[in-house]
Amino acid sequence: MQSSDVVPQGSVIDQFPQPGAKLETDDTIMLTVSSGPSQEPPTDLPTDQPQGDNPFGN
Repeated sequence: MQSSDVVPQGSVIDQFPQPGAKLETDDTIMLTVSSGPSQEPPTDLPTDQPQGDNPFGN
């Protein structure tokens, strides 16, 4: 599986061999399936929390 912000979860992103390729009996087809958008944790601190000594955040 591979994350994708464009291809919905469960849909095929890529395949090998490519469509239209001639296959023999017992050839293997490999599919890459979307796991949906990546789930990266936020990297910024919340902006609604006071910073430093000033309780108003400025």
